[in-house]
Amino acid sequence: MLPCFEQGVKIVFQVGLALLTLCQVDLVKLAFEKLIHALRNFPEDAMDPEKLLPLAFSFKVTKRLEELKQEYDKRNGVSSSQPSSSSKQLKSLKSTPCAAKATND
Repeated sequence: MLPCFEQGVKIVFQVGLALLTLCQVDLVKLAFEKLIHALRNFPEDAMDPEKLLPLAFSFKVTKRLEELKQEYDKRNGVSSSQPSSSSKQLKSLKSTPCAAKATND
């Protein structure tokens, strides 16, 4: 598993912010209909981990994010002993070819 994903849901938000930052100039020029497509298909250079991860780690995400996640889990009946859906999704990443390659590198 990629070490950055051990940080939990926080890294997901940081990477999202980094992607939006890297593509901001182009995204703000698009009409809404094209924006949806662009958000699903980021350019390959924006997905470069050498560029993306340092920028992602530069964003400070407060503990409030984790508090909101716990509040959400509580409302939706996810106990602290049960893995949340985000934890399940991160575990499923371990079995993907991309994650396996990254672990072997």
